[in-house]
Amino acid sequence: MRQRNYLWLPLVPLLLSACNTEVGVGEPEQPGTNLTYEYNLDTSAQGWVSGFADFEQGQDTYYELTSSWRALPVPFTVRGIHMSGNNHSTDLWMYVKRKIDKLKPNQAYKLTFEAEFASNGSANCTGGTGSPGESVFLKAGASVQEPLALVDANKNWRMNWDKGNQETSGRDTRVLGNVATDSTDCVNRPYRNKLLSNSSNPLSLTTNGSGELWVMFGTDSGYRGRSGIYYTRLKITAKEG
Repeated sequence: MRQRNYLWLPLVPLLLSACNTEVGVGEPEQPGTNLTYEYNLDTSAQGWVSGFADFEQGQDTYYELTSSWRALPVPFTVRGIHMSGNNHSTDLWMYVKRKIDKLKPNQAYKLTFEAEFASNGSANCTGGTGSPGESVFLKAGASVQEPLALVDANKNWRMNWDKGNQETSGRDTRVLGNVATDSTDCVNRPYRNKLLSNSSNPLSLTTNGSGELWVMFGTDSGYRGRSGIYYTRLKITAKEG
């Protein structure tokens, strides 16, 4: 199992005391009620755990896989969850996950996801295989099953979810968009802020008997080279129906 939690010991007190906004959880339950889980990652990692998939077992160092909760580069003045890797396979998956609860048991919901993040995927930068902006796709999804990276018969790390491939959504995910920014600097590739959501294409699923779901955000890269992302705010909205 390839599951990275670089947010271990230094952040244990923060994880235990993290407060996510759960708008509507304490309100009367009725059809159509929206429940919103919003995580400001400037204050802590908020319980999100990171991981990687779609690469060969034992090649962590070669792929330069890193994740941590840390300050964003100048000119940003906030902190966030940083994920980066050098994609030698042109198919690298980097993700964060957590469980949400306080939903109705065995209830059907339509889920929308929103991610605010900083990307260094400058636009219109082609050469080699893919583009650091247009060939890296941000996805989000949910399931009653915990998302895990497992080793397959070919000794590759693969997700146990159907997340789709690159620009294609899977059964358990939706494509929010690509990570291309408004920068066209293909040399320095500065980090720029971006906001994506699947508001026009919600994900439908049913909770388990405890009113819980696992949620995941990740980048599916078709770009051969190094890319990185800083998640600064993540939001999940669940609407009954």
